[in-house]
Amino acid sequence: MRIRVTILVLLAVISLARFARADEVLDQLIARADSAPPGERPALYIRIAHQQADAADKLYQAGDAEAGNRALNDVVTYAGKASDAAAATGKRLKDTEIAVRKMSEKFRDVKRTLPFEDQEPVQQAIDRLEKTRNDLLAPGLRLRCCCFCRCGRSASAMSSPPPRSISCATPPWNPTCASNCTSLSPERG
Repeated sequence: MRIRVTILVLLAVISLARFARADEVLDQLIARADSAPPGERPALYIRIAHQQADAADKLYQAGDAEAGNRALNDVVTYAGKASDAAAATGKRLKDTEIAVRKMSEKFRDVKRTLPFEDQEPVQQAIDRLEKTRNDLLAPGLRLRCCCFCRCGRSASAMSSPPPRSISCATPPWNPTCASNCTSLSPERG
């Protein structure tokens, strides 16, 4: 009996030491990311976000929703930092977008396992991750008038978004298109 208790105490001490070490490693990684050259920051911030995502998942599985929410907020924060760093340098845009998308998908799965009252903060975090992802994609998907009339009217300039279709009410390059165009398509050239 004494041996069993000793083994259990030893295992508890080892797991606590490992948990403390993981926090120390995370803090070192955060410090390293903050002081890294701009080109290396997206990858480091994504690593931090992945570690926090794993921690949040484990906390949710253990039933600790509050600690899981704090870890999930860190995921969103560091995913945002990775996105900002990638957009600023123009490096690792695709890798960052893919990582943010996978984290968003992971938390959709996590949300389905939670009780209803714990789902709202997770959904808000998913929405913020999707917004971060869309912000990464936005520069490559600038939209203009579908007839390419070069009126410069973009989706954000329109009071109400027109339906997304290929057809247009006016012929191509029509200068009066700014008032007549009914659809959008990706910007060309």
